[in-house]
Amino acid sequence: MQFSDVWIPYGAYWSSPFCAWQGNFATLPPIPFAAELAARALAERGIAPAALDGLCLGTTIPSRYSFYGAPWFAGLAGLGHLTGPTINQACASSARCLVEAAQELASGGATVYLAATADRCSNGPHVYYPNPSAPGGTGESENWVLDSFGHDPWARNSMLQTAENVAREAGITRQEQEEVTVLRYRQYATALADDGAFLGRYLVRPVEVRPPRGRKVLATVTGDEGIHPTTAEGLAGLKPVLDGGTVTFGSQTHPADGNAAMVLVQGRTLKLDPERMNRHGSSLVWGHPQGPTGLRSVIELIEDLAMSGGGYGLFTGCAAGDSAAAVVLKVSVA
Repeated sequence: MQFSDVWIPYGAYWSSPFCAWQGNFATLPPIPFAAELAARALAERGIAPAALDGLCLGTTIPSRYSFYGAPWFAGLAGLGHLTGPTINQACASSARCLVEAAQELASGGATVYLAATADRCSNGPHVYYPNPSAPGGTGESENWVLDSFGHDPWARNSMLQTAENVAREAGITRQEQEEVTVLRYRQYATALADDGAFLGRYLVRPVEVRPPRGRKVLATVTGDEGIHPTTAEGLAGLKPVLDGGTVTFGSQTHPADGNAAMVLVQGRTLKLDPERMNRHGSSLVWGHPQGPTGLRSVIELIEDLAMSGGGYGLFTGCAAGDSAAAVVLKVSVA
């Protein structure tokens, strides 16, 4: 699906820092947190709320009042005139939000569209499903985050086992995985250079963390948190998570908390060089809150292309089960 008259104005996007789960963002309700940062980011970028006439919200982990999704986000962000769909396509939610925005703009349903994403892996819900016909009426329970990671009801295996299956079928060795891991951490170091100059191009910071009903600042977050120093020697000494496997704690991403948003307006087989991909790190380093991860990756892709004089960029990402999504975009530098 190609959209020739849908544009992302340069700089009209943002992301919170990402914090590893059970870290400094663990107590922040994800939708109000995303709305607070959206209101701040729109003001800092000089984007009038009244200019927006379209909205969607990508979020994959239920939280209190998340049933109200996008309309609730809009009200909290000072965008009470907007409504729109709440989208969940697991880790492809960011890409699906971009497609939703592009379709609305291309069809004339909107002229200036906000695609927002938010997730909190921390403190995921524990869901109870009643079953009156069971012995004693006993129902079933589910840990939304951990049980989803651990079991695909169609494939009947875990995400970790899927990674091992892909590695086996594609002939990807542990050494190759760890070489890419070290590369991504080295590339992320360039994003931290000059006091995080690259990250400063799009991160909303600092973020002051307060309790839900208080003004006391519990923490001030100025960048991604939960990132561990990584070396080839350190990775080599780790035991695979599964016996006989190739994936270790050090070569996988970690669940995280955060949000990201973007304003849009109308108008190994491929022999790719790993050095040209994710040139300032990736979710392997800064974590993986399912909804916002893709949008932050697209933001970094735009910034990287802008720094390189423009051109075409490709974002790809897998999602729950065997699904995936991809977005190709062109950055034009005047």
